[in-house]
Amino acid sequence: MPKLSLIMPAYNAEKTCMKAIESIISDKSDFELIIIDDGSKDNTFNICNEYAAKDARVKTYRKENGGVSSARNYGLNIANGEYVGFVDADDGVSEKYMQVLFPLMEKKFDVITFGYSGVINGEQVLASNPIITENVKEMYKDMLVYGGNLNSPWNKLFKRNLIHHTFNERKSMGEDLEFCCQYLKTIKTCKAISDELYIYNIDSTGSLTKHLDMVLDSITEDMKVLLDFVSSIGFDREIVSDKFYQRTEGVLGSVHNYKDFYGAMHYLLDDSDYKMLLSEFYPKKSKNKLLRSMLIKRKWKFLYIYLLCKRCARRVIRREG
Repeated sequence: MPKLSLIMPAYNAEKTCMKAIESIISDKSDFELIIIDDGSKDNTFNICNEYAAKDARVKTYRKENGGVSSARNYGLNIANGEYVGFVDADDGVSEKYMQVLFPLMEKKFDVITFGYSGVINGEQVLASNPIITENVKEMYKDMLVYGGNLNSPWNKLFKRNLIHHTFNERKSMGEDLEFCCQYLKTIKTCKAISDELYIYNIDSTGSLTKHLDMVLDSITEDMKVLLDFVSSIGFDREIVSDKFYQRTEGVLGSVHNYKDFYGAMHYLLDDSDYKMLLSEFYPKKSKNKLLRSMLIKRKWKFLYIYLLCKRCARRVIRREG
């Protein structure tokens, strides 16, 4: 039985999957890489099969298209490793991934979390570095308050025999958060390290115009998942107040067209669940206090310009950095 099963869902990933696979198999450790082709229409499956023919640790499977959650669940059903991790077909892992994580797996922690690098066109534009701790409550607080990345399954290793909830295939957004929360609220031991072991490729091209209502609904849906999580681990609801505003800003900041933005504001502020959250949660961070003020006072043009300026500033920093 391999120590680690890495599950890689792949859909029309012929341009990126080679780099992702090579970042993993360059290490000679005892793992299995399970690639699930989710009904690709391009050459993804053939490319992955070429690697499987040369490296017995690479295993390829093909299924009808059902979405990333369906592909991950398919992989979970056939995984053999003591631990399970996830890698997306357009991302990758660092050279240190295996050499850092394998000794930690020997210590049998229920979950191992680590940092990641966010890159655009091969250049690092952000870094996420969790606190270093073996205290479960400290890890929870870091994830909920300080940006330790609760949402993503790819910056964590999970004990396979403790996974009792799979990815929600009915969801097309928020399924990662739900999976992580369901798992993390049951653990007894943890190891959080700050090493940037995952390489996350950020899509910087698009604006959220398609399925905007679904994206907006995900704000309240994600908050329901978070509130259930904090209740189950014995934390006060207020701890996620800034998460609510960060999520709102993240969604609204991705709407680049003012007509769509105006429609999004109407949609949000006419939603009873969203208005209830807006009235309940008062943020602690100054930037979120400003955001809340503009939302409540319906200063939509100011908010649009504010988010536009922040987006432009980030681009300038990336170019000059």
